[in-house]
Amino acid sequence: MQYVLFLFSAFVAAPGGALAGHHAGAPVERRVPSPAVEDIAQRPAPAGAPVEWQVPSPANEDIAQHPAPAGAPVEWQAPPPAIEDIAQHPAPAAVPVEREAPPPAIEDIAQHPAPADAPVEWQVPSPANEDIAQRPAPAGAPVEWQVPSPANEDIAQHPAAAPLPATPPSRTVASIPLPPGFTRVSQPPGTFGAWLRAVPLKEDNTVYLFNGRKKQDQQAQFAVLDVSVGSKDLQQCADAVMRLYAEYLYEHKQFSKIAFRATDGTLMDYDGWRSGIRYGLRQGRLVKRRTAAPAENRQVFLQYLEAVFAWAGTLSLSRELKPATAVMPGHVFIQGGAPGHAVIVVDVAANGAGERRYLLAQSYMPAQSIHILNNPANAGSPWYSTPVAQTLVTPEWSFRPGSLKQF
Repeated sequence: MQYVLFLFSAFVAAPGGALAGHHAGAPVERRVPSPAVEDIAQRPAPAGAPVEWQVPSPANEDIAQHPAPAGAPVEWQAPPPAIEDIAQHPAPAAVPVEREAPPPAIEDIAQHPAPADAPVEWQVPSPANEDIAQRPAPAGAPVEWQVPSPANEDIAQHPAAAPLPATPPSRTVASIPLPPGFTRVSQPPGTFGAWLRAVPLKEDNTVYLFNGRKKQDQQAQFAVLDVSVGSKDLQQCADAVMRLYAEYLYEHKQFSKIAFRATDGTLMDYDGWRSGIRYGLRQGRLVKRRTAAPAENRQVFLQYLEAVFAWAGTLSLSRELKPATAVMPGHVFIQGGAPGHAVIVVDVAANGAGERRYLLAQSYMPAQSIHILNNPANAGSPWYSTPVAQTLVTPEWSFRPGSLKQF
């Protein structure tokens, strides 16, 4: 009997025995379970045992959600872009984290500040994202700044779509002197006409092309609107009209009204764009595909406008607008075609006799600064008096009678 007990005890104590266990303090080698098994981070090693951590596969939860036991060495690895930004899963205090800017479809990493005292390397998002300068780093965080690519629009050319400041700029459309004996026609607050009067004017009266060069003819403009032209040859004549109307609606958060038709008739609505819809060409027609993540911000809005400018023009816009009989702010003189042209009425004044004077603004080809036109029939004045039933002559285009339309 004693011999049997001796053999049983030796079997239990043997390192390879079926009942062998780990005595206190014994090192433990741990392997990451397969993705189907729970994360090893949920099964901590005994106190003081060295542990090798391995980031679970993308199908598993972020290892950042499963902190290592106190004192255990941990190697952190950022999850792939398809997983939520690691900035949403901060590391435990005092654990350094390497951060990499997410792709343009993900929010700017600047919106996900690092934990206090955690060293962070900042990387400027791609030019398709907003300038990181608009998203300051947390206090004390080291930041490396990189100028966005010159091929893309300077974010400074895209003022945020915020309400107009309480103190308006010194030069706006409304600051242009009136002809003697005339007063501005009433425009209720919140209307497109009232918004156009508040558009600021640049101090520099030079018209620049989309590539930064000066336009050769600098005689057509009376003043230049402080609205970006972009870095692509897109924002031309009808595009400038659509830009101003879309900016007005965007500022007033009337997103569902921001919609224009492409030349082939396809409706390009901003609600669809911010839900992820994008456009491609198939057999000569635009087709819609949901290829982007839903998003709504200033940069998404500007990208939408670029798509509209690429596929719409004077021909499509002239079909959308309705005929008008009297000149009012926001109305458009337009002649659809290839080529065609369009100018927008940005202000209207009247006198006691019922006579009207109006200001016109345009962009042209190639894409250039939106500017208020001089009146070639009245040297030095931007005010026009041509009746709707007559041919309207501007510095670079003549419009046939009946060309006045409205949104």
